[in-house]
Amino acid sequence: MTEKLQVAMVIERPDDEELLAKLQKKLEDYLIRMGEYTHPELQLLQKPDAYFKHCILKTVLESGQVEYEAVVKEISDKFPDAFEKGRTYFPNAWEVIRLYAADRGKETINSTTGKPGLA
Repeated sequence: MTEKLQVAMVIERPDDEELLAKLQKKLEDYLIRMGEYTHPELQLLQKPDAYFKHCILKTVLESGQVEYEAVVKEISDKFPDAFEKGRTYFPNAWEVIRLYAADRGKETINSTTGKPGLA
């Protein structure tokens, strides 16, 4: 029997100012990884993981929360072909940002430093 992955459907912005500063820095890091002057659809095609993390985190920081289905719809409506090609990266991107926002980033490995947690 196969277990189905349980996904939190909403991520909320944390209240902790220190964590918010780290998340803001992480948002900037994702933009650099994608190439800040590259067209967004090309960013999604070339760096889907960073693109999804950036979109999710940006929405959390700007709006206070993000809903899983809403961000999927927004991206897939905007860039349907590119989203379809990179969609397998979305669940991981969602979970990483959820853990970061819950200040549980220590449960993830930072791809820049190779160490646990936010840089």
